[in-house]
Amino acid sequence: MSIPAELSLVSKDGQYHLKFQPVRELQAVLSPIHQLEKGKNHTRLPLNGTPLDIHISWKAQKKGITKLSLGNYEIIVDFVRETIRFNDLEKHADTAFIAFSHKENLDLRLIIDQEVLEFFGNHGIIYGAVEMEENILRSTLTVESNAEISSMEWCEIRVQA
Repeated sequence: MSIPAELSLVSKDGQYHLKFQPVRELQAVLSPIHQLEKGKNHTRLPLNGTPLDIHISWKAQKKGITKLSLGNYEIIVDFVRETIRFNDLEKHADTAFIAFSHKENLDLRLIIDQEVLEFFGNHGIIYGAVEMEENILRSTLTVESNAEISSMEWCEIRVQA
């Protein structure tokens, strides 16, 4: 499933960019917020079949890597290479590759649902969707980082049958 998104045009540094944001109505189906303990740089979140909305923020930094593992996939936020990579571990291949600037704070929002992982970065300037070949809701999300995570919070998305 893909979450409906609102599109807008924003100006940044004299250039126009498309901005993607999940529709506001998504807020109505989110559970209470859980947060990563301040100063902690790792966690494990069993999904138990439940879709998640995850927000992770980092201050501008020039070193460090944050790795998010989910089933046969991993997302690597690399502040040295200034990239976000989505890897399929089974195929030993990059599924997607996004550039960012380590000179700016980085915000990443991940929406995880069945075979789709959608990501919104820097308030919608970075956007993409990765289709998975497995139902990732049966797995555990593992976060490990040697980069300083400013904040991480997550909510379950309550779906109605």
